[in-house]
Amino acid sequence: KSNTNARFFLICNQVGKIIQPLQSRCMRFRYPPLRREFIERRLKFIADQERIRLVTPGVAGVVADICKGDMRKCVNVLQSVSYYCNGDIHTEKIYECVGYASPCEVETALMTLCTKPRHEAMLTIQELHTGKGMAVADLLNALHAAILTFGKHLFPRPSTLFQRMATIEHSLSCGGNESVQLYALVGCFYFDDT
Repeated sequence: KSNTNARFFLICNQVGKIIQPLQSRCMRFRYPPLRREFIERRLKFIADQERIRLVTPGVAGVVADICKGDMRKCVNVLQSVSYYCNGDIHTEKIYECVGYASPCEVETALMTLCTKPRHEAMLTIQELHTGKGMAVADLLNALHAAILTFGKHLFPRPSTLFQRMATIEHSLSCGGNESVQLYALVGCFYFDDT
């Protein structure tokens, strides 16, 4: 006997990409990003099952932080880094594989932006952008987090700097040229009122 009703479960990260006629016939369930502890446990389990060695302590935590609570992305990153490293995963290799700068590199870039001449700062930021393959939007997010973590003493009024960085992020989201926005990013650190 056949049923008169059919039910489908559509799982996605961006509901807006589903066409409107289909959206109007669906009930939405929104779930928050997974907690870091859960992701770490699950990634360790997956690594054990797949015989992947997590060489550096905290590797699962680094993957969880990079993926911001998206388990599917975590598993994909773990798989990619595993292939890249032949099954032995180090923290440095994760950043290298996903095209992010390590926290140490971001801290160095922030200190360069705060203490060195403009041309040196531009070379450092360009190396992160082109050498590491880091997108300007990701660089903005990394610098923002670094300022909140250990840059408070460098910026008595970080809100002015954050407003400038937000303007750059908005320009990027509207299709602005990454090279121009990279220069703007370096420039926003060289105003007197930051």
